[in-house]
Amino acid sequence: MKIIPLKKWLRNGIFILLGTVLGLFTMSFSMGILEYEPNPHKSMVQFKIKNLGRDVFGTIGNLKGVVSFNPNNIKSAKIDASVDVSTVNTGITLRNKHLQAKEYFNAAEYPTIRIKSKTIQLVSSENNTAKMNGTIIIKGTEKPLNIMFTFLKLDSGYILSSKFTIKRKDFNVGSRKTKAMKDKVEVKLDIVIN
Repeated sequence: MKIIPLKKWLRNGIFILLGTVLGLFTMSFSMGILEYEPNPHKSMVQFKIKNLGRDVFGTIGNLKGVVSFNPNNIKSAKIDASVDVSTVNTGITLRNKHLQAKEYFNAAEYPTIRIKSKTIQLVSSENNTAKMNGTIIIKGTEKPLNIMFTFLKLDSGYILSSKFTIKRKDFNVGSRKTKAMKDKVEVKLDIVIN
């Protein structure tokens, strides 16, 4: 049996240790958690609802949050993002103020709308499609939110896109009695993360 000198053994041990640490770091970088922030200037949160028989379109801005995303490890992905209700914009100032009032979003007491994932699963690697099971919080009311979204690689980061519907009455937004405004709200998200 060959005896390895102590200095050589320590030197080799250090290289093995460094190699192991580097390997783990590389693995975690390629397969693990890459954290991004939503880009509020390039992202878009849009909604559409029928009122008095006509489609009303609007946007909500000041998107913030943290998105952990890596298409090579979708199961590790996490989404926690919110928009600022005071930025609601339908193109009509009076309507915007009305939507921020107590009967609707009540922006003074509930300033944000938040989406938070619980699990994210890959649906199709060919179509870059995933499914998020999570929650949405509007006006202090939390409801399940299960949506499909697509992801597309950009020069820096990704764009996550989704279309889904919610019911405004589930969140006490607007009067339950009014027939002029429909219950169903269509939401479109294009979230740029980088």
